[in-house]
Amino acid sequence: MNNVLIKMNSSVYTRFKNSISEGIRFISFNALFATLLALIMTFFFELSTPYLKGSTTEMLPPLGFVIGTLIFSIFLQSLGLLLLNELNHRSPLGLTIWRISSILFLIAYGIIPIVAGVVNLEAGIVINILHLSVGLPAILKLNHYIEK
Repeated sequence: MNNVLIKMNSSVYTRFKNSISEGIRFISFNALFATLLALIMTFFFELSTPYLKGSTTEMLPPLGFVIGTLIFSIFLQSLGLLLLNELNHRSPLGLTIWRISSILFLIAYGIIPIVAGVVNLEAGIVINILHLSVGLPAILKLNHYIEK
C-alpha cells in the first residue's frame, strides 16, 4: 500500500495540482493584467486585432480578442507550469531548458505571424506586447510555484 501512495505522490497530476494551487494567484493576476492591457490597446487606442481565421481583411472583434487574451493566458501559463514541473522533475537543468524554450517560443510566435501575413504590423505589435507582458513575468516567477 505504501508503494502505491508513494507513486501517487510523485505523479504528474499530484505535482501539477500542488503547483497550480500555489501559483493560481500569480497566473490569475498575470492574465488579468494582460487582459487589461488588451482592453486598453484595442478599445482606448483602437489598435488592430489579428485577422479572423481564413480572412485577410476582416479583424477579430475587440471584445473577442480581449476575452481570448484572458482565456489563453490562463491556459498557456498553466501549461507552462505543467511543462516546468515535468522538466524540473526529470532533469537538473529543467528550469534552464524551460526558460530557453520559452524565450524561443516568444521570439518565434512573435515573428512568424507577421512574416506569414496572418496579422498586419499593428496587430503584430499588439500581440507581441501582450505575449511579452504575460511571458516575461511567467518566465521569471513561475519557478517559485513548482515542487522542489
